[in-house]
Amino acid sequence: MNPMQALTEFDAVEFRRICAGLVKSKQEAGNPAEFKSLGIKLATLLATLFGESLDRVTLWARITTALKTARANTQSGDADRFLQLTLDHVKADSAEAVANAELMSLITTLSEKSDEWRNSWFRYLDERAFIVVASARSEWEQAKQAKKESRHASH
Repeated sequence: MNPMQALTEFDAVEFRRICAGLVKSKQEAGNPAEFKSLGIKLATLLATLFGESLDRVTLWARITTALKTARANTQSGDADRFLQLTLDHVKADSAEAVANAELMSLITTLSEKSDEWRNSWFRYLDERAFIVVASARSEWEQAKQAKKESRHASH
């Protein structure tokens, strides 16, 4: 796709309203709750696939930089490249990654979205990486605690 074709035309009044923050541009269309939910899903997936060669102490910091680095190096809503870069950054084991059903679900979900939606999601993750990762960590810790409690209850 020609980058110039992706540009949306609008008049001066609409431009001023967008600049003033009164409306979102059409390219930023999307649901922030959906962006956050999908971002949390990605961050917890990266925690699951976090490479054995890395120090677990750096888990959440590395996931945060994975999101920001992938955003900086992804163009035109290319979800495959974005996911590849995040997986590379956390040194995910390829055999584990390709067998992961959650990863396949995420790939499918992103492939069904428009380039504009994906670009807005990448931007959301970049601008709110700390919030998304903190939320993912909270969910991760709750899941670990629930798993631990279910093991103790079965003994």
